[in-house]
Amino acid sequence: MCLVLYLFTDQQVEEREFDYENPDMWIKREKDVSTWVTDNKNVYYIGSSQKCGCGWRKWNEWDDGAEKSEKQKDRKSLFKLLSELNLGNSHLIICWMGYEGKIKREEILDIAQLKDITFDLEECVDYKLKYEIY
Repeated sequence: MCLVLYLFTDQQVEEREFDYENPDMWIKREKDVSTWVTDNKNVYYIGSSQKCGCGWRKWNEWDDGAEKSEKQKDRKSLFKLLSELNLGNSHLIICWMGYEGKIKREEILDIAQLKDITFDLEECVDYKLKYEIY
């Protein structure tokens, strides 16, 4: 079973195919994520270099050096993507594939936190996005 990370936004995001030769973050527009009611026009599945959303898990002591490096690269790519958007009412939700359950709560997430590979996104939390430049 894999994690899935969804981006809900009013903006268009360029889709990217998964590249087996150079694994990196990839983006696929979703047609319907009807579990959650949203005003956003666009829903995107954001995959990691692991080809699924499991790469968005926080780094832990069991990850080897290559896994740590991949997670750092994925997090930087996600931060870059989000920092280039007008976040407005954009938000992220992560969950287990096939278990798009009830939203536990809403939280405000400064996207700069995503660069920290020890930061863990909690399942079924609706993260409203913001970016504060320090």
